[in-house]
Amino acid sequence: MHKLILVLLFALTVDVAAQDRSSAQVPGSLAGEQRCGFAELYQSEGWSIPGLPGAQPKAPRVAVEFRKEGVEDIVRPGFFATSLKAVATEKRLLVLKCSQEAPGRLAVRNVHVKVLELWQFDVKGKVFAYGVRYEPQYESGGTLHRSLEYVQVIFYDTDGSGRFTAMSYQSANLFQSVKIPEWVKRSTELK
Repeated sequence: MHKLILVLLFALTVDVAAQDRSSAQVPGSLAGEQRCGFAELYQSEGWSIPGLPGAQPKAPRVAVEFRKEGVEDIVRPGFFATSLKAVATEKRLLVLKCSQEAPGRLAVRNVHVKVLELWQFDVKGKVFAYGVRYEPQYESGGTLHRSLEYVQVIFYDTDGSGRFTAMSYQSANLFQSVKIPEWVKRSTELK
């Protein structure tokens, strides 16, 4: 059996030109100005992950290795990713965005999204996160249209309960952004 290895380069960061960079943070332009910034959103009952219900593996589970200047950098041994094929690619999702008109204000929208990519992340078979790249859709005249925005989020099981309670917006490489929760490290003896 061939073991596939997904190699991600630290030196290369995915430049998501079409992404609305204000979805996570907007720096203040004036000293003392209130800024809008947050790292993740928590929902105690867990988030409904777009595209996950009924999703099937699209490719074999692969080990994730990180390389910098061609040298393997073992940051997360035993870290695996599985590309999933979303059955239902159209979904509604709560999207937060820092307001451009009112610094310090967080705007909440419940929008239609189209799932572009769906990834499952695990260590030694313990699934702790799902990564989703999606495109928000806008409605006009009863029809959904592409927005040409590109957003990626990671949903985390923060305590091993099986509920993915934390949603984190990502602007950098999705794989390099994944943080392994402490419960996974303890239960798999990772350091």
